[in-house]
Amino acid sequence: MVTNFFSGVLWPAATLRFAALTAGSLFLQWLLFKGAHVLQWGFNSPRTMEGDIELYFQWVEAVLSGRAPYIDFLVPYPPVALLVTLLPGVIARSYIVYLLAYSLLMFVAVGVLFALTESYARLTNQNPKQALGWLTAFLTPLAGLVIWRFDVLVAVTILGALVLLLRGRSGAAGAVAALGALVKLVPALVLAVPILRFHREPLPALRSVLSFVLTVSVAFAGWYAYAGPALAASFRIHSQRGLEFGSLPAGLLLLLGQFVPQSTRLISTNPCICLEVDHAWAPALAAAALPLQALALSLAALWVVFQKQRNDARDLAVLLFAYILTGKVFSPQYLIWTAPFVAFLPRLRWPFLVASILTTAVFPIAFGLIASQVAWPIVALNVRNAILVYCVWLIVKPSSPRVN
Repeated sequence: MVTNFFSGVLWPAATLRFAALTAGSLFLQWLLFKGAHVLQWGFNSPRTMEGDIELYFQWVEAVLSGRAPYIDFLVPYPPVALLVTLLPGVIARSYIVYLLAYSLLMFVAVGVLFALTESYARLTNQNPKQALGWLTAFLTPLAGLVIWRFDVLVAVTILGALVLLLRGRSGAAGAVAALGALVKLVPALVLAVPILRFHREPLPALRSVLSFVLTVSVAFAGWYAYAGPALAASFRIHSQRGLEFGSLPAGLLLLLGQFVPQSTRLISTNPCICLEVDHAWAPALAAAALPLQALALSLAALWVVFQKQRNDARDLAVLLFAYILTGKVFSPQYLIWTAPFVAFLPRLRWPFLVASILTTAVFPIAFGLIASQVAWPIVALNVRNAILVYCVWLIVKPSSPRVN
């Protein structure tokens, strides 16, 4: 049955095309960095995105030296994410080999994502070539984040669970969503698809939820049996995080700082390798993020329930946007989560492509300038966020009636 996901004819070429475009994208960013260095513009190297890879390699070295993750050193991610970062360490004993092995692993994940995209297009009678083309366009500006983070696995597990649901394999869909949630929590949102249709199709909803709960419970029990109370530190990292620089409120505070000097600054105070906004209003806004996120997801779910026409890509896109745009953390790679679903939403394609390009302009290209609070990348960040809010509006606004 797994081979059914890879039976399409278009995804292998799309994967190879993305590999070539990734090389071109990173080379172009490198040329831009070199030119900016000569002109003293302060642009960052594409290698800025390797920060997380360096951290992952440190975990590999720690494990090889006999130290236990979660117990002897802090890991801010669930166990499946940790296993993904350790896997290239099986063959890599130097950083450069690890970097290449990890990049290759993520390219394999991209191939799976393209195969699932083609499979979803065929299951829903849509144009797979067009969907793959737009997905490639979205991911190319984000290429460094695709291969040097593990967020492509989030997109793979969400779309994989959705394809399984469409094939009538709700139990397997719940298990895949659970594996995704053990990378990052967000793939659990895919369960909204069967849950919000419980009144029409109760059995698929029950099977997927039970499978999800069982898989997560078994994994968490093993995780806790291994790490014990030390596990709590991994959860505290995220609960104690402030406003990451890319979030909507952080962007507005940075913009405010352009008019009120010395009111806003950027700090890095946590193990997640991210910059957070330090401002008098930042703690209150960070504290309000979780209830606001819950409210936004509830409203998005209510909107989905009242839609007469089923469109899973649209529904998951609005749920993911609600989660991302109202959170206190909005890392640049989060756009990878939504890319496969926006590829099936024609009205969102061009705005989302512009948002992807602006994301790369802000990080990594102008990341150093953001830290120095130079105006133009802060404006670009806020424009990117406004475009994504506009994407939500394009989803939820009523369609204009056709005139005969």
